[in-house]
Amino acid sequence: MDAKGNPYTRTFRIEVESFTVTDASHNAPVSGNWSLQDDNFDVKFGLKNDPLPGVSSVSATITVFAQEFKNGVWIEALKKDGTPIRQSKTVMFTTGPRPDSILKQMVYDSWPLDGQKNVLLGEDRTGRLQGAFQYLFNVPGTYLVRMMPLDGGSPIEIPCAFDQGRGGIVFPLPALASGSRYAFQVIRRTDATMIKSSFLTKPISSAVFSSTLSSTQSVKSALPAAATGGVTSSGGQTTPGLSFITRTLPGTEIKSNEKLLYVYYYRTSKFNTLADKVQQLGFKKTDYTKYWSTHELLVGNYSTQEDFDDYEMYNYATRDINGFGVTHLPLIVVTAHVPGEKWFTQFAWPRVYSHIQGMKFAGLWPEELEDKFFLLLGLVNFETTAMFQNTSGGKLHVSGFMPLNVGRGGAALALGAGSGPVDIQVKYLHGTTVPGDFLTLWFKSHMIMLGYSRGDCDDDGTQLYGKAGWVEQNSDWLQYFTSMDINGAAKAYVPMYQGAYKVNFIYGPKFSWAQSGPWIKKDLWYGQSPMQSVVGTVVKQASVSSFLPARTTINSPVSLFTTTVKVIH
Repeated sequence: MDAKGNPYTRTFRIEVESFTVTDASHNAPVSGNWSLQDDNFDVKFGLKNDPLPGVSSVSATITVFAQEFKNGVWIEALKKDGTPIRQSKTVMFTTGPRPDSILKQMVYDSWPLDGQKNVLLGEDRTGRLQGAFQYLFNVPGTYLVRMMPLDGGSPIEIPCAFDQGRGGIVFPLPALASGSRYAFQVIRRTDATMIKSSFLTKPISSAVFSSTLSSTQSVKSALPAAATGGVTSSGGQTTPGLSFITRTLPGTEIKSNEKLLYVYYYRTSKFNTLADKVQQLGFKKTDYTKYWSTHELLVGNYSTQEDFDDYEMYNYATRDINGFGVTHLPLIVVTAHVPGEKWFTQFAWPRVYSHIQGMKFAGLWPEELEDKFFLLLGLVNFETTAMFQNTSGGKLHVSGFMPLNVGRGGAALALGAGSGPVDIQVKYLHGTTVPGDFLTLWFKSHMIMLGYSRGDCDDDGTQLYGKAGWVEQNSDWLQYFTSMDINGAAKAYVPMYQGAYKVNFIYGPKFSWAQSGPWIKKDLWYGQSPMQSVVGTVVKQASVSSFLPARTTINSPVSLFTTTVKVIH
């Protein structure tokens, strides 16, 4: 009720003011960030650094306040005594021990990437593993990264330490074999005495399989006892003729005085740099499709000695040093940003985009472009007119060894061969995007001339006040477009010329639209490659004006005529 006793409705809402987490055992705040979830009900606290302290009392305090909707805005709600409506609540809980190894959810980023199939060693020589696990490096011991080869060769060890400023382990990548699989191990080494196996009568001095990643069972040996080390002890019983078979992930072997903190797998590329990889791409053919009206599509087919994996072809996500999500470009970006090609210089620019640019400068073109490249004028733009057509080769998956006889020693090398020759397909999108802009130009010309004839503005709201001079200066080509119906516009469109079109590859972390950047170019042939033959003759409609220079004056509508041209594809 208001002061006069009349009923009225008041609207309130609850907002979160703060959410803090404190290590109560040491009276120290826990670094992190809170966020209200999409349901506007749950609040989550994300740790910025290490996990919560182990075996400690922790308090979590949330403070909320009320707001009231008045005069069209939300303001702080007050009690009758004029104080804010605010409430806090604290809960206490006790943590268990911290993990004594790096969990996957602790890792923000790495290089090489987890499961990467084609690491181009010449592109990035800095290895890293970043995440919230600094506390593990406070335990006394020596820390190292070990690159464990899975296809033969000697392990490579690199001393490491946690770099707080860079949020993890950072080190120079060593020389690695090309086209080979490796386990990326993070090791803590101590001076502890050799650990004896509970199964074998003598200590394993060379390697001990990590107990968390392997299982061991007794089976009857197919070999004489002498070949397996003779008498073997199992469960307190001595039984001749038994050996032990272990099923374990490769690359998890560690020495007896070591702790395996983390392991993941990757494979080096057969090639050192992207330029090396693209250079060996062999052009095979171009698939040409005119799938409707003026829209065309070219798909180039290339043969390669190595596939492209998920990281190379698709966006992928990591987290930064603060734990916030980061989306990365694919490691290999394919584009067709080549404004110097003949079809662009002789048709797409003078007959389409020069007119669109003029309309934009005059404030008469508010629409989005189908092909956003042709009005760049040197500005940064993240559109593309080419893309991979086929699916990727996925990620590297390393499964456990087939059963191996420990007594015989050694490990089978046949863990699966690398990929052989495959085909990749690249869509060249110019022929699908430029026609859309061409027909939009036709439509806009109609609207401008209609508005001009009425003296104010056109039906879609394009303002013409103060722009009559521009319309008069460009009346020739505006009248030309206006003179055509939709079929005439389709006939006036010039199909893509036959010839070589450039497809560009660039290494994602070095991505730049600058023409001077590290672009590696490959030809996509349409019609004139000696590898392709004449497959038929089609009739295409053309307008005389389509072949005129950009500044050619057309004083009257041009009659259309039909020419028969041979299309080779």
